[in-house]
Amino acid sequence: MLKYKGTVTIGDLFNSSTWDHVYIKLFGTEGTSERTSLSTGLFYLCSGSVLTFEVNCTESIGKLVQIELDKTRHFLVPQNKWLPAKVEVDSPEGEKYHFPIYHWFTNDDVLTFSEGTVLPKNFPVTDDQVFLPDGNSLTEEMKSGNIFLCDYKILDGLDANKINGKQQYLMAPLVLLHQTQSQLKPIAIQLDAHLLRTHLLAEVFSVSLLRNLPMVHPLYKLLVPHTRYTIEINLLARDLLISEDGIFKKFDYGSWMPNAPLSIQQPPPTTRGASDHDSFLNSLPDINATVNVMAALWLLSNQSSDFVPLGQYPEEHFSELIPCEHIKVFQAELGRLSAFIKDRNIDLKIPYTYLDPELLENSIAI
Repeated sequence: MLKYKGTVTIGDLFNSSTWDHVYIKLFGTEGTSERTSLSTGLFYLCSGSVLTFEVNCTESIGKLVQIELDKTRHFLVPQNKWLPAKVEVDSPEGEKYHFPIYHWFTNDDVLTFSEGTVLPKNFPVTDDQVFLPDGNSLTEEMKSGNIFLCDYKILDGLDANKINGKQQYLMAPLVLLHQTQSQLKPIAIQLDAHLLRTHLLAEVFSVSLLRNLPMVHPLYKLLVPHTRYTIEINLLARDLLISEDGIFKKFDYGSWMPNAPLSIQQPPPTTRGASDHDSFLNSLPDINATVNVMAALWLLSNQSSDFVPLGQYPEEHFSELIPCEHIKVFQAELGRLSAFIKDRNIDLKIPYTYLDPELLENSIAI
């Protein structure tokens, strides 16, 4: 009797655990195994755990090319989902097979994007104001489908809250993007703010990545670790932070309140040259509001409890040999860079640590 031994790693997604009876079947180039149970009795397969199994075969089934997992409901508990992350099998011949599970499908909905060719009236960018490569005009590129607009007009006209009895105001950012053969570049931005450049632009690419690339795609594996928590943070920000606590940046920059004010107490200017020193001062928040945002900035500038340094990939999206080797080379290079930065900072009165790979978060989330 030949034994195929292996493990099933259960993922940490919501509803990954199950009480159901789970089975596995192996498919090889020279045959298939019997359907074998992975659990007996009332056995709970919990999120993040690793389950070991053995599949017995009377003869070799050759090189493994496929596995089949299925489950049946336990009669004592309601049926639920089960989302394993990967399966690894050791064959009697000494070969180790990896079966990463990249994606789960819930329905067959198809998402489409419509193409726009006209700018909104509140974003009057002209051909003379935009300089595109190869001498093309903005109008020509719009007709060619190479111009995209990120418009957060949903914020326009919303009533912000009041601080110290004074009405606050929100802005509705707009950004115009130009698609070239290799890049999507911003060519016109209505305002320069942390909300726009850090949260909203990052969200565009995070959502596009999740909607358009399958988990097995190399670009998905490469980019997804750097988008960790981006969408979650933006959802929470819309619900809790966008009007009450304002826009955040680094503490040593944002703690000087005029650099990144919590909110504005005057409507945004609509005419060029109409603002002066007094109108600028009148738009800044009061002292107690500034203290609140400084406390929030200090909290956000601290390292999170689940901090993942640049170049570390605990979720192991890549299982192929060549990408794993490149990751090791990348990590070694980051280690040398970190040592160089630490050595350089020894003689500095104020060490510059912002670009030390050991202190950089792998994700763009803040």
